[in-house]
Formats: sequence, structure tokens, C-alpha cells
Amino acid sequence: MDEKIAIPNKIGPYQLKATIGFGAFSVVKIAYRLDTGDSFACKIIPQRRLVNQSMFDTCEKEIRVLQQLNNRYVVQLIDILKDTLNYYILMDLCVNGNLNSYIVKNKKLSEIDAKNIFRQILEGVGYIHSMKLAHRDLKLENILLDQGYTVKIADFGFSRFFKSDSLATTACGSPFYASPELLSGCPYDPFKSDMWSLGVILYALVSGNIPWTEKNKQRLYDQIKRGEYFNPMNISNECISFIRNLICIDINQRLDINSALNHSWMRNESFIPIPVFKTTYISLRTIDKFFEIDKEDLFIDEMKIIPKCPSHRDIKANTNSTIPYRQPVGNPRAFCSSSNQKKRDIIQIIEESHSITALLRRDRRKRSAPIVRPVQESTRLNIVPQFAIRY
Repeated sequence: MDEKIAIPNKIGPYQLKATIGFGAFSVVKIAYRLDTGDSFACKIIPQRRLVNQSMFDTCEKEIRVLQQLNNRYVVQLIDILKDTLNYYILMDLCVNGNLNSYIVKNKKLSEIDAKNIFRQILEGVGYIHSMKLAHRDLKLENILLDQGYTVKIADFGFSRFFKSDSLATTACGSPFYASPELLSGCPYDPFKSDMWSLGVILYALVSGNIPWTEKNKQRLYDQIKRGEYFNPMNISNECISFIRNLICIDINQRLDINSALNHSWMRNESFIPIPVFKTTYISLRTIDKFFEIDKEDLFIDEMKIIPKCPSHRDIKANTNSTIPYRQPVGNPRAFCSSSNQKKRDIIQIIEESHSITALLRRDRRKRSAPIVRPVQESTRLNIVPQFAIRY
């Protein structure tokens, strides 16, 4: 990082310690909670680096998505804080790194070990898909391992909610894990595209390499579109069949989550039980307050609700304008989607979150009894140094 970030020694109840990683716009430190003795990963984002609306929208969307996910195999949002300089995003500390570094260290995994890890990944992705959410950036670097080597799926920057029959149109994620239909530029099923990515991950677990051998970008894309690769050596026929049913160019023949979990290769060995983790739930009101969104900050623009960005509070809504945001500085085009699409994604997340909250409040009034929030399972999050796997 070319410029230093002004970071205090303490924020809220957390003492900030050693630096454990860097991001494009952030630094990650260990945060030690003084009153409980727990340690977390703290992602520190300088406010000055979110130089345009597109960057702010991306940050807000990922936090709002994490707030809705509660599962033992998905990273968990622990806390969110801010001061006049930075945003502080507290997440689970995954001390054993990611699957990429784990494979580099161990070369490859036995089928039994790969099966145990891959089942956890399938369970986590199954939960995500059950929420009508497509991850769209599943790869080894985004699968983290906590202290007990339990899988934690991370990095929801490209994720988006879809209806069951909806198709995605934007290309996102890593080319090595991208499905043929995504690379072709055609509308694609985002959930089936995630399944292709899982096939590439499984291939890497049992072989220590990804299936693609081409170095040239265009030839690599052509190889992926054809689905041409060599079977991993010294593994069972059932495992090869499983990989072939995931890395399958025919989306109608490609396995979905339920079919993958019930595949014969997955049923052969007993699954190692995972201990239950304590769930930390951050309320929707806390998220809204963090981004300074309340009733006064919502206004109607044509047929949709637009949340104003707190950094642009001086801009008044123009009733003749379809986008009441200041135009971003420079060229803010993101690889995943346009800034307009990001705004629509955040609006959808906010509306769905508030709809869930409204239903819960109405149910509480009917029953006149304490409300139990629908927290499912447990989770926690990441942020560890990234390592490059050699292909």
C-alpha cells in the first residue's frame, strides 16, 4: 500500500494489535476484546479511500449481505464501528488461512480429508443458495479455515440476490473458476455457475492443481468453454465422476447442491461432526445507523427507494433526474457490474431486510410476546494474508 493509514491503538472495546493482511483499500489487524479475551479480525477501511459512490456502495452491500447470513460455514460479521477517519469491520479470525495456502502447504489432500472439507463447503453454499443469494466468486482464496479447520466461506463483494428463475448478465469472479456460460457473455444461471466453481475447487483439493493448463488468456477461455481437462491421477472413479458432473458444460446435466450432497462419493465416508458455534447477531438498526440511513435519508425516486450516501448529504434530490447521485470521479467501472446495478443491489438488500424486520414486529404485536430473531446456525469471518497457488 503506497500510503499509511492512521490507525488508533484502540477502538471501542477492542485493542488493535498486529497487522495480518492487506486489501486493495484496507488493512487487516487482530482485534483483541479486553472484556471477554476474544480475538477477531478487524478490517480497517479509510474513509478517504472510498473516493466515489461505487466504492461506498460495494462496501455497504457486502456488509448488509453478511448481516443476513448466519451459518456455521459462512464467515460471520461480529461488529461494526467507525470514527472520523476509518470504518472498522470486525469478523472472525481464521488463524489457519485459506484453502489456497493450505493446499500449497500440503500439496494435495487425501480423498477422505478432501471429502470432509468439501462437504462443509457444500453445506455452506447450500445455505447461501437457500437464501436466494448467489456468491459468484467461489475460489480457494475465499474459503477460510478457523482454529479447528472448519470451513468459513468469505468475500461476498460480488454476491447478489436472485429469484429462482432469474439469470445474471454481469461477468465477475476469477477466470480460473468461471463457468463457460459466464465467459461466453450470455445470460447465465448464477447458482449453476457457482456449482461449476465448486467443481474446480474439488479438483484442486484432490490434485493440488486447477484443471486448466493454458497460459494464454484467450486459449484459457477456449479451454474452459470446451471443458477440456485431464482427470486427476490416483483418485477413485467415483471422485472423477463427481468432478465431471460438476465441471460439466451442459448446465442441465450439471449437479445442483442437493444432488451433489447425495452423490455416492459424498456418502462413502462418515462426516466429522462440527461443534456448534455461538452466533453473534448485529441488528438491522445498527447497520442503518452505521451508514446513517433513517427515515429522513430515504426518498422516492420514480418507483424505487434510494438511500442517500452520507458523504453526499449536501446534494438535494432532483425530481427530473433518474439518478440523484453525484457522478463518480474518474472512471469507476467495476469488473462485476455498473454503479447503477450496485445501487439497485443495495436497494434490494435494504428493502428485503426492512421487510423481514417489519414482519417480525407485526408478529410481535399479534402475540404480545418476546420476539425470537430467526438466527440460523452459527458463523464467523476472516481476513488472512493471501497466498498465490502455483498452477
